[in-house]
Amino acid sequence: MIELRQVLINEKADLFSLHKRSLGSYIDRVFGWDEEQQVSLFDKEFREENCYWIVKDGERVGAIRYVENEQAIYITIIEIEPEFQSRGIGKKVIEDLYKKSKKDLELQVFKINSRAKSFYEKLGFIQYGETDCHFKMRMPHS
Repeated sequence: MIELRQVLINEKADLFSLHKRSLGSYIDRVFGWDEEQQVSLFDKEFREENCYWIVKDGERVGAIRYVENEQAIYITIIEIEPEFQSRGIGKKVIEDLYKKSKKDLELQVFKINSRAKSFYEKLGFIQYGETDCHFKMRMPHS
């Protein structure tokens, strides 16, 4: 069973560690990993109310952050522990969010992360734009 549990303020360091393990190599390749800068950005973006642990059978296996507005839910980040990737966990979380929301889902993916882009496309996301280093993707709600 997969469920979401809100991240508590005292778990912020654990969340940053997950961020570094799951996306650190991509961030390093695109921007260069600067620990102080990454901690500062992370602190600025962290909000308890929109940040959830992904829990499978009682174990934290990842996290998702998202912001909802009238038109869409914007997934600011979804991170799965490397040893739990490719097990359908991210797919289940995204599909459940999509079914419950009745809104479009939007996210960005690093251009260098072709594996993630392909994963999102298989789920039904389409590319609708790009930045210097990201593809902007949307899963329209039917």
